[in-house]
Amino acid sequence: MLLDQFKKANNIESDAELEQLLAQEGMRVADIRRRLIEQEAPREIISVEVGNRLACSDAEIEEYYENNQDQFKITAEYTLGEIVILAEDDNREEQRELAARILEQARAVDADFAALAKEHSQAGTAGNGGELGTLKAGDLNATLEKAALQTPIGSVSDLLEMDYGFHIIRVADRREAGLQELEAVREEIRNYLEETQYVEKLTVFLKKARSEANIQVRPGYEDRYIQAD
Repeated sequence: MLLDQFKKANNIESDAELEQLLAQEGMRVADIRRRLIEQEAPREIISVEVGNRLACSDAEIEEYYENNQDQFKITAEYTLGEIVILAEDDNREEQRELAARILEQARAVDADFAALAKEHSQAGTAGNGGELGTLKAGDLNATLEKAALQTPIGSVSDLLEMDYGFHIIRVADRREAGLQELEAVREEIRNYLEETQYVEKLTVFLKKARSEANIQVRPGYEDRYIQAD
């Protein structure tokens, strides 16, 4: 396999042509085969001596989970719809009454919140039925966030008075803040620990190889390449 790859990379069409070219350099096919093995063997050695020796026990995973729980905390998220009624000082009471009527309609059993938002909302989201999408805790101001976290899922908030007017939100969905279960992150932790092991073991292996100044190809590894060819 290595010899075939070498011939292809150098546009050598046959074994006879290879032998002729090598003869001009005072080499034989066996010489170039060994050189190719010596070049490629370190990859195989690393795979066997490092990659295949990685192991991560359940106890190590559980210990990492217990000691690094900040990594697995879930931030609260909520999916919201909104209706915004703007108000100035000279029309605030009039707009409050309008917002209250809309809130009453939005809380009706058969209410279509998106339709009400398209008809009445003065926010940029009106054309999209008032959809704000999914937001994380901290994305909204304190008043809106409190309502987003306290309003039952599928329900409409109280009328929220803001500097700019009045806000009504509907909580379509919500994920509470908390901690991911171990089983949900077990493979993530395993992969991280094995990657860490790989870097550590590879560093040790390369340091040892450099200190020896000459990496010898053991027969077991050499045979893999000879058999592959």
